[in-house]
Amino acid sequence: MGADVNSIEQLISDINDETNTVATKLDAQAKTITDLQAQVAAGSPVTSDQLQAISDALQPISDRLKSLGADASNPIPATGSPADGSSGS
Repeated sequence: MGADVNSIEQLISDINDETNTVATKLDAQAKTITDLQAQVAAGSPVTSDQLQAISDALQPISDRLKSLGADASNPIPATGSPADGSSGS
């Protein structure tokens, strides 16, 4: 039974690590949005390229979140795997 508890504790730790990684990526995008708000407040327009960059950055984050737990035998797939659509963490 101890091995099962250790496995569960390790899985919880791994999930925590991965969700913290994803949260850091989301925080970076929130900062970008805040920067764009300041840019607009200063009178400069936001370009479609700037908005597209945010969209492009959010897509792999979304894909990663969708991949977590999708396969019970591999609940935290390696980043860059086809299942998560990213090219690395």
